Amino acid sequence: MAKYVPLLERIELSVGNEVEDVMFHVREKIWPLYVDPLRLKTVGEEEYVRIGDHTSASGMDSSSPRKQELWDIDARAREKFHHISKGTEPIIPLPYWNLEISKGCPVFHYFVGLKDYRYRCYLTDLYVDPNEVPPLAKPIPEDAVCKLETDWNLQSLQQAFIAMAEKGWVTPEAPYTVPKRFTNSKSREVVEAEAEMFDWLESQTLLSQVCGKFAVQKSYVSIHFLHKGRPLRKEFYRSGVKPTQRKVIDEAHNLLKSYQP
Repeated sequence: MAKYVPLLERIELSVGNEVEDVMFHVREKIWPLYVDPLRLKTVGEEEYVRIGDHTSASGMDSSSPRKQELWDIDARAREKFHHISKGTEPIIPLPYWNLEISKGCPVFHYFVGLKDYRYRCYLTDLYVDPNEVPPLAKPIPEDAVCKLETDWNLQSLQQAFIAMAEKGWVTPEAPYTVPKRFTNSKSREVVEAEAEMFDWLESQTLLSQVCGKFAVQKSYVSIHFLHKGRPLRKEFYRSGVKPTQRKVIDEAHNLLKSYQP
């Protein structure tokens, strides 16, 4: 039993723990399920209900990639069917779920010869093989520093940082930090703890203009950038552009336009 883990330990919180929700999730993922045969209860002809339309593996198009997977699951289950009555195995594979429920439990069919045997068990009695089912992704802590999302290609962004380093706007190391603190992914990506911060060496007004070109969320910039070696003001971008600073808008545009997507 040590090889297997409870099914519910592999179910994301967003799926919930209702029988139908969990089983539809398992069916969609085509996860093989396992059970202690002593936990199975027989199900009579009038003791189950179908909760959706069902297309069996035999009724699927032969080119369907799911068909072979479902057949394999059923074949493995049939090979161990005799252990249900004998109780000689601590855990056995189950057939794939057939969209049927009995007394709040999923129903599993063993088609053996010309006979159809139905069994039910509780969700808490179901197991998966950790080699067949991926572990849950670790939730991202609320206080984690996540990468800045941008539509810029990261290679182009690095080239832009090289140009800014040559102008003295950032330190020479900054281009190497780009992939550590920027991402094109729409999913949150955590910045590694050892990733160095960018050090901005010009005015905060110019930084605001540059961040606007990068189309990043400016409220997150202060956890990625220092200003001349010191913490950057969280709301640095709220300061307006003074008449004497109007040229910084043109500077940012002229330097970055050749790298911008």
